[in-house]
Amino acid sequence: MTMPPVAQPDLAPPPSPLSVPDDDGVYYPDAWNVCPIDNMLQYIPQSYMHCALSNWYADDPMTLVASGMFIYYEQRNSQARVGPDVYVIPGVSR
Repeated sequence: MTMPPVAQPDLAPPPSPLSVPDDDGVYYPDAWNVCPIDNMLQYIPQSYMHCALSNWYADDPMTLVASGMFIYYEQRNSQARVGPDVYVIPGVSR
């Protein structure tokens, strides 16, 4: 009996930025591509917090609850970033 082939992870480099006319040409990776969660002790509280905050702000379409992404605070500098576990931004549409 032969074993089926084992799936291999896709280790391709990150995609190049899209050529959109108003794109600044800088690749801004999201947090999952750069610093994935290492273990369940880190993942479980983050997912509970995201879920709780999403439910809390469910009726407010102008409040963004997000996680797993960087916040870039300097245009054209992909190293000027912070990566909070979960964050809430009021006044921003989902």
